[in-house]
Amino acid sequence: MKRRDFLKTSVIASAALSLNFEGLQAALSTNTVAVEKAPDMVAVMGGEPEVMLDKALEALGGIGNFVKKGLESLANKSKEC
Repeated sequence: MKRRDFLKTSVIASAALSLNFEGLQAALSTNTVAVEKAPDMVAVMGGEPEVMLDKALEALGGIGNFVKKGLESLANKSKEC
């Protein structure tokens, strides 16, 4: 390795090590990531379908993001039967 390459690699490594990775470490240790807005897609696995649907809708910001008040949906119709 040439001296120039060694110095360049050392500077890059020093800069990378000086960065703050607390958020990444916290996300990796807890297997969760904090988001500022509701995601576009979620995956919910394991459990009863109704409970998984409720968890998914909650993670997406609630059913109100998709069905506005006063509108009818198939879910409302199925509960009436």
